[in-house]
Amino acid sequence: MSTSDEAGLSRSGMNPTGKGSAFTLAIDALWIFWIATLPLGHATGLHNTLGVIVPVCVIAATRGRALAHLPALPWLVALCALASLSILWSKEPGISAGKLRTDLLLPLVAYTAAYLYSRAGRANALLIGFAAGIVLLALFSSAAFLPPAVTPTPIAAADTVATAEAFSDRYPGPGDASTYAILAIAPLIVWRMLRGHWRGTSALLLVLATGLVIFVSRNRNAVIVLPLALAAFALLWHRKTTAASDLPRRRQVAILTSAALTCAAIGLFAVEKASQARLALEGQVLPFGSATLFLVSIDPRPAMWSEYAHLGTQHPWLGVGFGRTVPASTYDVRDDPVMKSAMATGFQHAHNVFLNCWLQLGACGLLLYMASLVALVRAAWRARREDAVMRLGGVGALTLLFAMLMRNMTDDFLVYGIASSFWIALGALLGLAAQDPPEIHRSA
Repeated sequence: MSTSDEAGLSRSGMNPTGKGSAFTLAIDALWIFWIATLPLGHATGLHNTLGVIVPVCVIAATRGRALAHLPALPWLVALCALASLSILWSKEPGISAGKLRTDLLLPLVAYTAAYLYSRAGRANALLIGFAAGIVLLALFSSAAFLPPAVTPTPIAAADTVATAEAFSDRYPGPGDASTYAILAIAPLIVWRMLRGHWRGTSALLLVLATGLVIFVSRNRNAVIVLPLALAAFALLWHRKTTAASDLPRRRQVAILTSAALTCAAIGLFAVEKASQARLALEGQVLPFGSATLFLVSIDPRPAMWSEYAHLGTQHPWLGVGFGRTVPASTYDVRDDPVMKSAMATGFQHAHNVFLNCWLQLGACGLLLYMASLVALVRAAWRARREDAVMRLGGVGALTLLFAMLMRNMTDDFLVYGIASSFWIALGALLGLAAQDPPEIHRSA
């Protein structure tokens, strides 16, 4: 590793010998615990409590320095303002107010805190949190391999093969679990590259844990996005960067590319087997050819998207009020003949993050949301011209945004703890991409 890279690692707070005050070490522990528990189910109260305590501690430690530099700040403030005002015209004001708090305001406060803390040189704690979270989630997912008699209550999900396994009530569900695993990919790669530990036991453990979570979920979208995210990171890192670890750049890219191809091959096989099992469970004759392609051909989402788009024209500019389930309630889709022929969960929301945004906040909200994404991409892209560590944060942020959008094109999991997970990861990576000297140590 070059001298400049070593200096960058030290300045980023990633130096293994870097120390912090008792206060910052306590904040580190809170971050790790919070992020690790975000994917767990039935812990909303805990998440909301930490979602207040941790940002308050971060503001006290950093004194809010660099807040004015928060990427997409004006667009996100405008989006929050519109979402808050939408309670006035929502037909479900109670739901809108609750969703505003858990799905938008708290996640964005967490994003702000993660950015400030990471930029001040403490990104390590946040990245470790995602490592702990994926290992913990893998432990809950391993219940899928227990005998049915041990855990007799089955889990059911629309895009999941029905199973006889039961999971702990802390298991968030296949969709949320697979989404957290997808969102954790970029932070985990960045963490391993910064530490320079590619071939250690910990790296292998993280790979196995991520694969296990996604395999157990059997979610087709997640299986496809996993190799795409790895390939995106490899491509972005290869184009213009220098090494930030002890492995040559070409070796890093080769490892990521090989991992992407391996995940794609295993993923396609797993999806095909899961699709065959799903058809068999539903009593349908297995088609000649691919069961996966057959399920795609009869997927009800296109008809559901078309119907939601048609219903949304009744409130095209300002929507019907913030909250993923508010449009379904407002338009009473349970009595809609098209929706009756769609999947059961189609009654809840439109299964597309952009369509959901338009239905809730209209064209005005969708434009603000897209402007926020563009500003975030620009901030991450600019970092690719800086030193190795900042560049790595920018590439990680771009990969995370890509993975999030791909995962939520056929669903919308940016709610509750998963929404906070995404925004914390983004704040951590963007903070790393705009790092400052660790002023926290003097201010704490």
